Amino acid sequence: MTELAIGDGEVAPPQVGDIGRYALLFTETLPDEADPSIVTVDVDVEPLDDGIPALQPAASAGFRDEERWWEWRLFVRGDGWTATWYSRRPTIGRQRLTGRIIGDLGYATTGSVTGRILRARIVSDTYRLVESSPTAPPRPPRWVPVPGTRRFREVQAATGVFRDDIRPPAHLAAGEDRIRECGVLVDLDLDDVPAPPVRPALVPAAVSAHGSDVWIIDRELPVVLRLHEQQVVGEYRFPGAILPAPAHRPRWVHADADGCWVVGRDGIFRCTLDGAAVRIDEHRVTGSAALDGVLLSWCHTEGQSVLSMRWPDGRRHDLEPVDGRIHVVRPGPDNFIGLLRPGAHTDDAHTRLFTLDPNGHLHFGSPLPAGTGTVIVGGEPAWLVDPRGQWVPICPDLTVGEVESPGIRGSSVGTVGPWVWVVHPADDDRSIEPNPYSDWHCLLSILEPATFTLQRRLVIHSPYPEVSYDGDGRIWIVAGKVWVVDPQSSEPAQQLSLDRLLGR
Repeated sequence: MTELAIGDGEVAPPQVGDIGRYALLFTETLPDEADPSIVTVDVDVEPLDDGIPALQPAASAGFRDEERWWEWRLFVRGDGWTATWYSRRPTIGRQRLTGRIIGDLGYATTGSVTGRILRARIVSDTYRLVESSPTAPPRPPRWVPVPGTRRFREVQAATGVFRDDIRPPAHLAAGEDRIRECGVLVDLDLDDVPAPPVRPALVPAAVSAHGSDVWIIDRELPVVLRLHEQQVVGEYRFPGAILPAPAHRPRWVHADADGCWVVGRDGIFRCTLDGAAVRIDEHRVTGSAALDGVLLSWCHTEGQSVLSMRWPDGRRHDLEPVDGRIHVVRPGPDNFIGLLRPGAHTDDAHTRLFTLDPNGHLHFGSPLPAGTGTVIVGGEPAWLVDPRGQWVPICPDLTVGEVESPGIRGSSVGTVGPWVWVVHPADDDRSIEPNPYSDWHCLLSILEPATFTLQRRLVIHSPYPEVSYDGDGRIWIVAGKVWVVDPQSSEPAQQLSLDRLLGR
């Protein structure tokens, strides 16, 4: 299991005795008797994508065309498991293969496995900082794994926090070594598995509120619920795809006075209060934000970001592409404010803030200092935040002020109504609601944005929750389940049963 899949919240950190359910990739390698993560298996191989290969894109501007390769996406059927194999060679039928079976993010694979965890070992590699070759295209120093340094550390339960000494900027001298834990090697018993539970009517993936209307979307199915006063008043089936084994955020929603926008991997949809649900655009969306019903969406292509604005009445405005990659956008009081990172094919290596007004006028700020953050939170002022602890206020001219810190470091951070929330590792405080909770969890802290005073703290089971604020002062949280909490009330957080609300 990769540390990315665990850290992203797609699966819980493995614990011996638990049932593990994982999306699987297969990667072919040379045999190595000293590496227990490399196995030889007899499998049946079938083509995916009608057997048509894809030519892998250039890794950088200096990547030569002759160094690219064709890749076939294949479906591998093992004994009690399946996986996707991105193979550089075409093959089909019964095969004996040597390689690794990797639990990864679900968006990358159509294969999976379920089994009881018999053994868990933390996997680590040693990395070395190397300079580019004088004959190769110029590039910054990079970390590369040192062959023969893979190590395995036995544990009863992984914590979900992995050592990564290469995460700081590459300020060390070439030739220095650092350790990085890349995941957990898990042994599974595929027979000692209970029958899977019946799927709930709706598995929540994202939430957005406007006034007293709250919209909750399913993780895999093209279904969105509209709640009013915690009762279902609409169940919308929009013409989207069923998304098996989805990524962390396959679709999300933006509520407004007239309905909601549904945005994600299979395009843009519009649900209205009169019960209509229509497709607006079929192209994949990288990200989006909404301001008073105006939807701003963008996608990345060839080092540029392409932005579009849409209105509930059907109007649309496409902006000129901008060089670089939009990292985040959030609505402000009167306009959108966002962060643009440099693209691979631009001479400008600086990150910049920008604003976009509802009429489509785009304004960029001055280049920002390195390492000033990746998330925009708060209102007046807004903050540019590195979730690991660094906060800097955003000035009206789109520069930044002095660095501050709330003293809480986490995996994600955001704004919800008048509050700021941070997700961070849990401690042993058993008084935190809800209680009891599982062995693996993290905390969501709700803070006052000016002083960082703690308002409420909840246990959740995802490091990347979806959070929204309704017109009655309540915060709605989707993190595996749906929670409702009023930060200014002493009442405990309330968990909603969507099956009960749907009468199923």
